[in-house]
Amino acid sequence: MSDWKRSAAALVVLALVAACTSPTIPPSPTSATAPMPSATSRPTTTPTPTATPVEPSRSQILRLYCCATDPRSLRPQAASGSDEQSILNGLQRGLLYRDGEGRLVPSLATSLPTVSADGLTYTYSLRRDASYSDGTPIVAEDIVRAARDLADPRNAFDYGYEMCFVRGAYELLGRDFGCADGETPYADPEAGTFDDDTIEGLLDQLGVTAPDDHTVIFQLYQPTSFWPDITATWLLTPVPETQTSWVEAGDIVSSGPFVLSEWTHNSKIVLQPNPNWYGLAPTLQRIEISMGGDPVEAVAAWERGDLDEVRVPSSLIGQVWGQDDYRSMISRSNTSSLEYWDFATCQTAEPHMHTLCPPNEAVTEGIAGLSPMQNVQFRQVLTQAIDKADMIEVAFAGIGSPAFSPTMAGIPGFPTFNSDNTPLPFDPAAALIKLNTALGELGVAEPDPSDVAVATDECDVDCQQTKAWARMLGSMRFGYNCDAGHDPQVLYMAEQWRQVLGFTGDQFDVRCTDYGGFRPPRPRTSVYDVSRDGWGADFPHPDNQNRNLFTCGGHLNQSGYCNNAYEALLDQGAAAASYEASLQSYHLAEQLLVEDAPVLFLRYGESISLVRPWVTNYTQTPFDQQNVGDMFYETIQIVGV
Repeated sequence: MSDWKRSAAALVVLALVAACTSPTIPPSPTSATAPMPSATSRPTTTPTPTATPVEPSRSQILRLYCCATDPRSLRPQAASGSDEQSILNGLQRGLLYRDGEGRLVPSLATSLPTVSADGLTYTYSLRRDASYSDGTPIVAEDIVRAARDLADPRNAFDYGYEMCFVRGAYELLGRDFGCADGETPYADPEAGTFDDDTIEGLLDQLGVTAPDDHTVIFQLYQPTSFWPDITATWLLTPVPETQTSWVEAGDIVSSGPFVLSEWTHNSKIVLQPNPNWYGLAPTLQRIEISMGGDPVEAVAAWERGDLDEVRVPSSLIGQVWGQDDYRSMISRSNTSSLEYWDFATCQTAEPHMHTLCPPNEAVTEGIAGLSPMQNVQFRQVLTQAIDKADMIEVAFAGIGSPAFSPTMAGIPGFPTFNSDNTPLPFDPAAALIKLNTALGELGVAEPDPSDVAVATDECDVDCQQTKAWARMLGSMRFGYNCDAGHDPQVLYMAEQWRQVLGFTGDQFDVRCTDYGGFRPPRPRTSVYDVSRDGWGADFPHPDNQNRNLFTCGGHLNQSGYCNNAYEALLDQGAAAASYEASLQSYHLAEQLLVEDAPVLFLRYGESISLVRPWVTNYTQTPFDQQNVGDMFYETIQIVGV
C-alpha cells in the first residue's frame, strides 16, 4: 500500500477545530528529572514574574478558584479528586511529605521509616510536639484509625486499594475493592451488605499497630519498596478519635498548617493559619477558595480582579497567550499527569464478559457481536493512526507533550517511552496494513467490489480495499463529559480515523454524554468503544501509574485490560531491593502494556496559570492540584501591599 497523506478536506476540518488556538506558543520547558527521595530539605520556592496590574484589597489574603461545586469530601481517606486534594494539602499532613524538589521528608514522623531485612515491616516514630488545631495531641493510634478506615469495605473509598499491600487487607477488601486477590466478606453479595462483627474482627487483624503513642508499625503482605510513598499521601493523615463528621467547617480539626474556618457550601471555603501547627508558620492569614461556575468563568473572575491566580483551561490558552499584558503573569510548568482514552478490550475475569463490551454486529469472530476493540491489532491500528504531536497543537494549543506509556517524564530515573522508541509510533501506512489483518481476524464481511473506490496516487488498490472493508463495521461510540473541553480531541481523532482508515462519518458516534466511567463494586458496564480518561500521579513512582490503572479487575481499570505477565512484572518491581533495581521490571511491564494497546496514551500534562505579581514565594511542583503552589500554601506570601 502507498504512504498515506492528509487530504485537503481533513485540513479544513482540523483548521476549524484549531481556530481558537492561533497564537504560536513556544515549546514546553524541558522537564527536569526529579531527584530520588532521600534527605530532608526545605521547600524550594519560585518567585512570580513582575507586573503592575490592579493591587489586592488586603494584605496576606490569597484568593483562588477551586471547582464548580463543593469537593465531594474533605475526609482524607474518602478524598480522590484534585479539588479535594488541593484543599486537604493545607489542612492535613501525615507521617511523611514531599519537599519542593519531590523528595520524601519527615513531617509527623521524626525520620524516614526503619525497614526490616525482609522488607515486610515499616516502623515510624512520631514527633512528640505535634497536636491538632484544637490542641489535642496527635498519637500513633490516629494513624491506625486512618488505615482501618481506608481498609474498611463498608466505606468503599476510592483509594482503599492502596491498603492492599498491608497484611490482612486482602481479606477485607478482596478483588471487588481493588486487591489482586481475596474474597470481599459480604453478608449478602447481591445486596452488597456486610456483617459488622466479621468486618470488625478482620480490622483487628489488619497489619497496622501502635505499640505506644509515638510508634506506628505497618506489616506488609509482600515487599513493597514504595510503601513510604503511600504514607506520604493524604490517605494516611491522622484521624482523631473524636472526629466523626466532615461536612461543616466546625467538624474538621487539622493536622496541617491551616484550618478550615468557613465553608459556605458550593460558594466559598476559607482557610486560616493553624495555631498549633508544628511546621513552618504561614505568612498568609486567609485563603479564600471560591467555587461555582466553570473554569472559563474563573478566568473571567481573575480578569475582573476577583482572584489572585487561576489555572487556564485549554480552550482559553491561545487567547491568554496572545494578550501582551498577561505575559509576565503566566506561570507554565509540567504536571505529573496523563490523559488517555480507554478502548473497550472486552477482557474480564467476571462471568458476564459482555457487560464491558458494546455491541457491533459486524464482528463474527472472537467474541461475536461485540466491539472490534477486543482485537489487539485493531487497537494498535487506532493508536498508530493518530499523530499525537499534531493533535496537541490542534486540540490543546500546543500545551503538553505526547504520551506513549503511562509513566511520564520526570519520574526519577525511569526510561519513559517516547516517539523514537515506542512500539507503536505514528505510522499511517503500518496502521492500514494492520487494519486489513484485524478485520479478517474479527470476521468482518468483505465489501462488495462495487463499493471499493478507484485507486489514486495517495491510496492504491490494497489501500482502497481496506478502507472499504473498514466501512463494513457498525457504529462505534465515544464516551466523554459534556462541557469539559474534550470536543476538539474527539473531533480530531474521529477525523484522523476517517481519513487514514476510511471510516465514514456515521461510524463514530461523537455525541458527548454524562460519562463518568464505572467504579466497583457496582456491575461494570460500558456502552462506549472508546472513552476519555485521565490520571494525576499520587507519587512519583511507575507502580502508581501502572498498577492502579491497568491490573486485572483493578479499581480504576476502565478498559477491562488483563495480562498476568504484565502484573507479574509489576510485582517483581515492587519486591525489588531498591528503586533502581525495580526499574527494568517496570519498563518491561510497560512495553507489554503498550504493545497490547488497551488504551490510547495521548498527552502528558502541562499547566498554564495566571498569577498576580504580588503572589510570591509559591512552591511550584509537578504535583500541584488546582492552583500553582497548592502543595505548600505555607510558603506563599503577598508582597507590595
